[in-house]
Amino acid sequence: MKVEHIKKYVSGILQQEDINSPHKYNTQRIINNYNIQYVADIGAAEGFFALDVIDYVKKVYIFECDGEWAEALEKTFSPYTEKIEIIRKYVGGEDKEENITLDRFFENLPLDCIKADIEGAEVSMLNRGGQTLKKILLAIICTYHRQNDAKDIYNILQKEGFKTSFTPGYILFLYDKELGEPWLRRGVITGEK
Repeated sequence: MKVEHIKKYVSGILQQEDINSPHKYNTQRIINNYNIQYVADIGAAEGFFALDVIDYVKKVYIFECDGEWAEALEKTFSPYTEKIEIIRKYVGGEDKEENITLDRFFENLPLDCIKADIEGAEVSMLNRGGQTLKKILLAIICTYHRQNDAKDIYNILQKEGFKTSFTPGYILFLYDKELGEPWLRRGVITGEK
C-alpha cells in the first residue's frame, strides 16, 4: 500500500472506535464485564479486534482466509505466538476444503466469545454453530452486509438465550447491491449471557 492509502485506512479503523460508531466492537466492555479467556476473531482482516484483546485473554483463534491479511497477521502477532492461532479457513455453513463450521472447529476447544465480520456469511455461520453458541458467553456480530442480517441475527441470538443490543446509529450504504438504492443498516449486534 502507498503511504496515503495506509493513512486513510488507519483513520477509518480509528473512526470505528468512536463510542458512537455503529461498527464499534466495544472491547473494553468485554474485558471489564466478563472473564473472557478464549476468543474467536472470525474475519479478522487487519486483526484490530484481536490486537485489542490479546493482552487480556489466554488464546485468540484468528480466522482469516485472505492470504495477504494472513501474512500480515502472522507478523503483527509474532510476539504472541503462544496465545494465537491463525486459521486460514472461511467459517460458515459447511465443512469442506477451505470452509469450516463453528461447531466442527470448536467441538473440543474452549471458547467464551466470538466476534464475526465475514462479509455476509454471518447468518450461515450462526445457523451451523448451535452447539458453539450454547457454550459461549458473548457474541459480537456484524449485521450490515445483507438487508435482513440484523433481524435474522437478532432472532438467532435470542433463540439461543442471548440478551442482545445493537451499537448506536446506522451505516449508510449509498448504493445497495441487493436493493439497487441507498439503505441504512444496523452495524453490530452484541449477544450476552
